[in-house]
Amino acid sequence: MYCCDHEPHSRSLADGKGQVAGQDLRHAEFISGADLLIHDAQYTAAEYPSKIGWGHSSAEYAVKLGQHANVKRLALTHHDPLRDDDALDSVLAGIKDGLQAAASSLQVFAAVEGEIVEVQPSRFKSSERPLPQFSARAPVETALAERSVLLGVTDASMAVTLSEAIRAEGIRTNFFSAIDEARNFISKDRPSLVILEHDRIRLDSMAICRSIRQLKDDETPVVMVAAQEDPEAASSGVSDWLITPFTSSYARTKIRAWVLRTACRWIRAAIPDNEQQRLAALRELKILDTDAEERFDRVTRLAAALFDVPMVTISLVDEHRQWFKSRLGLAAREGPRDAAFCAHVVYGGEPLIVPDALQDVRFADNPLVINEPRIRFYAGYPLILDGGSCIGTLCLLDTRPRTLEGPDLERLHDLADIALREILGFATR
Repeated sequence: MYCCDHEPHSRSLADGKGQVAGQDLRHAEFISGADLLIHDAQYTAAEYPSKIGWGHSSAEYAVKLGQHANVKRLALTHHDPLRDDDALDSVLAGIKDGLQAAASSLQVFAAVEGEIVEVQPSRFKSSERPLPQFSARAPVETALAERSVLLGVTDASMAVTLSEAIRAEGIRTNFFSAIDEARNFISKDRPSLVILEHDRIRLDSMAICRSIRQLKDDETPVVMVAAQEDPEAASSGVSDWLITPFTSSYARTKIRAWVLRTACRWIRAAIPDNEQQRLAALRELKILDTDAEERFDRVTRLAAALFDVPMVTISLVDEHRQWFKSRLGLAAREGPRDAAFCAHVVYGGEPLIVPDALQDVRFADNPLVINEPRIRFYAGYPLILDGGSCIGTLCLLDTRPRTLEGPDLERLHDLADIALREILGFATR
């Protein structure tokens, strides 16, 4: 049996100590009695809580299933690329020690490229479950199917955006517009998360938050949606803020983290103090949404060759997006600001080097990291006008972890200066 890219249905099974039930039981019945099970085991139980939703199993989970399903031999595969041979041997040794202590007959080994495994026919009697009961079309219960979100939002478009994001995660949504309705829902259905719109005129969200805190334990996350944080809200029991504008992808990631009570390792860049001045200076350049030009593309080609990276951009950041005047190795011409690494450079006004985005709490859950183009390395140098406004970056991107320092950083500075001169030249022609 070969089970690749598989994740536990019950998160409590990741450490290999829970009860096999529900969809995990169906999975165990599927592999029941296998002479050889090749199973996804990318993470350890200790690593898994920060990898929930990534589509992979812990080694402990694979072992638990193998034992429950009376598997003879288990080959752990889909090893984490950051784990070297010594680290993998250490994980395997710990598993074997545990099996020996439990007097288990399960044989476990780590799959190796090119390895040949001979399988002898088994006399084990297979599961008596009739085969027709198994179907590829059987509905899959998501890990969040039993969770619910209580949503108090008066803005219609925001309500649609949030409800779609919640529904996309397989979570139930209950709407309310007054505290009495909230009390009713709370008494009938224990929500995993409460989201409120911070609108002092149409919805007294602070009063509602205080009332909810009186009704429920303080551990229930109460998230406030607003254009900016309100320092007076701390006393009302607000757990966190969802600052507008935001993309559906960002909202989904945050909601999943809040409901699962895990850290959301995707931090949006803050807005610079001189944002209005910065945006005005950017608009005066009249460069946004113009056609590609060879003099800008020459800079990105040179940067790609000089630093041996597959992706380079000259990125300009406006209110809601980052837009590429020149790009190499990327298909998209622009992207949302809340996912933009370059937005952090715009805020800080300093070079930003991210050696490995998967290990960085600001970017690990970012869709540009977990999905295409799967950024692992980022180096961005700010493009700063004479008035002090940072309008964007010259940035290097790679799908492999690496770093940039010393002379290389100076060379990136030189290329950023060239890109900035071209931008200023565009504005004066």
